[in-house]
Amino acid sequence: MRIPAFSGTRAGIATAGITLALLATPAVAQSYEVAIRTNVEYAVHDGVKLTGDLYHPKGLDKAPVIVAVHGGGWQGGNPDGFKGWGEFLAKRGYALFAIHYRLAKAGTYPAAVYDVKAAVQFARARAADLGVDPAPRITTLKVVEPAKRSAGVKLPDVATLIDKLKNEAKVI
Repeated sequence: MRIPAFSGTRAGIATAGITLALLATPAVAQSYEVAIRTNVEYAVHDGVKLTGDLYHPKGLDKAPVIVAVHGGGWQGGNPDGFKGWGEFLAKRGYALFAIHYRLAKAGTYPAAVYDVKAAVQFARARAADLGVDPAPRITTLKVVEPAKRSAGVKLPDVATLIDKLKNEAKVI
């Protein structure tokens, strides 16, 4: 099994800049073709159109969804690094919604937090249109005050992430 790598800042799948919101139980272990919907508008805040790219397993009507929030200290970055993960997860029965959010400028905090919340609310409210499971079982893996105003901390590898998903968050 080939695990996708991040482009750009090599953030690692579980930085606190990535909020994983799992809206359902794990998908069945089988391989799916991948459908990609780009620039899906999830909100407009202060006149800014907020979008994300949805990677979805074809033929699965209620895929568990992961809302992926890129790292970058809330001040930089973009979700392009999730392309590999979106395809990887969609092939395995999970949907991934990689979102753009308003980057921090002086006086704009907590705009990005509101944007992330809006993305999760959008995924739940539009579940039927998106083909995801709207079950209200959301788990956020990491919500802590990051050190040095960073968007997060890194996990050393995907095996550690999977262990945390299984044993701490109990979502897989």
